Amino acid sequence: MTQAQEYPTSVVELRADSLVRQGEELVVDVYANLAAPAYGFGLQINYDPTQLELQPQEDGSGADVPLRVGGVFAGAQRIRNVQETVDGSAMIDAVYTLLPPADAAIGESFIGRLSFIVLQEAPIEIHLQSPRLIALDGTSAVDLPVESAEVLALAPGMPVQETVVEAAETTAASEVALVPETQIAQPAPVALADVQAAPALDDVVATLNTPNDALAAMNRTNSLMNAVLIGLLTMITILLGVISAVAFATILAVV
Repeated sequence: MTQAQEYPTSVVELRADSLVRQGEELVVDVYANLAAPAYGFGLQINYDPTQLELQPQEDGSGADVPLRVGGVFAGAQRIRNVQETVDGSAMIDAVYTLLPPADAAIGESFIGRLSFIVLQEAPIEIHLQSPRLIALDGTSAVDLPVESAEVLALAPGMPVQETVVEAAETTAASEVALVPETQIAQPAPVALADVQAAPALDDVVATLNTPNDALAAMNRTNSLMNAVLIGLLTMITILLGVISAVAFATILAVV
């Protein structure tokens, strides 16, 4: 292939929106600003397998691949999409091409996505090597001029999030602490005009018209009658005792 210097320079780069958090997913996207129509691309990506664990993804054909291709190259044919280890460094090698009658890709667009699990919460570098964009010049394939940032440097993020229970307790405590005093319900002041005088005793007696009140009154009446009856029986018993004593004394005198 020959390089056509008359084409404007395109850009290929790696992007990551998330920070590095141990045990969590790290998504790295490949973006390109295609300044000229391109019918294919090729790239190599290197990373440290002791820091990142690649998660294969399913492409349009149903195969698990290291780099899931999409965007303007969603309909491209896979020539190569593999991962291998070279001198302790993991390398992803991907080549895709659009076949006629597909339209050429142009403009700024997402190209592909990598998914990792972070093994170490430490500074991480992912290297983009030899990105290529292929154009057609008549019947010949040519390399478009490409600029790229060779290294995507990622800083470690925050520690792993607290458990659900701890988070709920922390949230509840913060919500209580943040309630302003003006929102705490206070008893309403009582105006003197709202205080009603206690009803008179006659009014209370007149209102004893409910079944419960009537029953209470009957109970009180029965108690009084029982007390009177007991008193009468006691008096009769005493009287009978006196009569018996007098009669007994009379009998003794006669004898």
